[in-house]
Amino acid sequence: MAGLVDASTGRPDPVTQTCFRRFGMGNSDHGLALSTFSALVTGSSLADPISCMIAAVTSAYGPLHFAATETVQRTLREIGTVENVPAFIDKIKRSKSKLFGFGHRMYKGIDPRVRMIHSVVKDLTPASDQLKIAERLEELTSRDEYFQKKGLYPNGDLYGNLVFTGL
Repeated sequence: MAGLVDASTGRPDPVTQTCFRRFGMGNSDHGLALSTFSALVTGSSLADPISCMIAAVTSAYGPLHFAATETVQRTLREIGTVENVPAFIDKIKRSKSKLFGFGHRMYKGIDPRVRMIHSVVKDLTPASDQLKIAERLEELTSRDEYFQKKGLYPNGDLYGNLVFTGL
């Protein structure tokens, strides 16, 4: 089962299970995202919980829902090391290109899910190189006038992508 269940006991790892629940609840409570809406609509037909989850996951697969999360993952890989973050930020500012994982249409400040998701990732993979890169991105952009003027603060995708790789 994707390494989520201990083969000797047949039970899920308690840390992984708790992190998955925290992340899921934090995201499902976030307005009415497409995957949440899909699960609710499916559930309104009195479908079983597995069918509701399948509907949610299927709708999340679309490029307009989880694509931003995947793009952040690719960006963190592209940056490669914490030492490369300042140069990457300079490149973003020069090219005026979009920095995925920052900015949100609903929030003028930091996305309220960011701290919870960051906490989940730290519990799952505290020594992750990509986590360190994401933290450095957040640190440097929070002090940079360019990002402040544009109202670009971390959103749930900055750390959310690391939950999936951490599981």
